[in-house]
Amino acid sequence: MDYEKRILERMMEKYTKRKNGARRVFLRPTELYAAYEEYNADVEIKNAIGAAAENLKEKGFVLVEKIPFSDDIRRMILVEEAVGKIRIHCQKKYGILAPETVASEILKLCDCYEKHCGGTESILLKYIHRMRERLELPAEVSRLKSKDDKAHVRDMLLALDFLEQNRNDLYLREMSMLVYGDSKYFEEQTLTEVIRVIGESSEGVADGIEDTEDAIESDENLSWTYVSGVDRERAVVLLEKYHVHMGEQEIRIKGNWHIAWESSSIDVGKIPGGISLTTQGLREAISVSSGTDVITIENKTSFERMPEDGTSYVYLGGFAGEGVIAFLKMVADQAKDVKFIHFGDIDAGGFFIHRTLSEKTGIEFGLYRMGIAELQNPAYTGCLHPLTENDRTRLQGLLEDPKYCDIVSYMLENNVKLEQEIISLGI
Repeated sequence: MDYEKRILERMMEKYTKRKNGARRVFLRPTELYAAYEEYNADVEIKNAIGAAAENLKEKGFVLVEKIPFSDDIRRMILVEEAVGKIRIHCQKKYGILAPETVASEILKLCDCYEKHCGGTESILLKYIHRMRERLELPAEVSRLKSKDDKAHVRDMLLALDFLEQNRNDLYLREMSMLVYGDSKYFEEQTLTEVIRVIGESSEGVADGIEDTEDAIESDENLSWTYVSGVDRERAVVLLEKYHVHMGEQEIRIKGNWHIAWESSSIDVGKIPGGISLTTQGLREAISVSSGTDVITIENKTSFERMPEDGTSYVYLGGFAGEGVIAFLKMVADQAKDVKFIHFGDIDAGGFFIHRTLSEKTGIEFGLYRMGIAELQNPAYTGCLHPLTENDRTRLQGLLEDPKYCDIVSYMLENNVKLEQEIISLGI
């Protein structure tokens, strides 16, 4: 561990974020090593921190206060007159740039890529404008830490520029190879923010798509190198505008299904545990028949647990993707007497999944074991969970819907929710 680097990094981070300019910037050794003040602390680590602090003191970068009658450090204080020298030192020795330097280099990148933009509706141009707006805010500039932040913006510019110019049908990982030379880089590093930028720039393109709790966060919560999960359905809809496809989605079914193609057919009920089919395979099917009940299942464990008793099951894994939606519509078109039911968690997410499923398919789905009776069942008492504030906010939005008002009122009044896995275990 290079404690000199750690001390300077933490000090400069505090310095750039400081709101009260009159307040001294200091660092306690426990911020570097939590057990520093404990009786059984690692002596070698304490000595390494002490040596680093003394070296920085000799350079004139920090002052060191020690506990009376001891060699232990109470705190290290930044010498603010040396901030300029510290930045030069950090850049030469560690490659750490001053936030203002990183901001300047990002602006140069934006100037270069702006020449590629194809008009006022360009997603690349809109991203560049947003970068410039962020860099006008001192608080945003202060969050820039290193060349990695510049590299992230460069990666975004590369991806957006490629998408706007692309006219070939590509799979996601093929695009990643062409842009970055790495098949997984786009998914792991820039996909989430690219989808957010496209979504903000594309009016109506994602209408009706329900954001999950893992969906993209607002600007207020974004770091400069923001990477997180992305809702697959949102990504599919938005990327297809630019001829990039996520790849074939698999649909898992079990139970009383019979599917026929021009030259073959399959009786799913004869295969224990069911099967998975690609969306392409289902698009090419000429007929799909089911039992009288089709039940969509939110979670995998419950799907696997459900008895193969003549019912037809479809695994969702959360919000239904575009392949599942198309499949359910196909079933409804070919069998008018089928009853459609949804089985999910008894929580806000479960009900939003049900509502979105009905809206997107145009099918009136019933609710399977998602009522007050399950919440009152003594067998499930030990599995009930209290509602979070986010739960309450989301549930409030369902109170006026007659399909949910009774169960939602009960949940809010009794502060309870329940996962479906315990319910499917007893079926």
